[in-house]
Amino acid sequence: MKDFGKYIIEKSREYSGDVATQLAYRQGAEEAMNWVNERMAEFIAKKTEGAS
Repeated sequence: MKDFGKYIIEKSREYSGDVATQLAYRQGAEEAMNWVNERMAEFIAKKTEGAS
């Protein structure tokens, strides 16, 4: 039974590490999308300023 306890602890560590990694990726992706959207908005604003 001791080995089973070790197994559970190792698995839970792996899992929590995966969750932390996923959250970091998700946050990074969100920030990247926000950055892209801001650049697009600036680009569109410049285009429309030139056109008017």
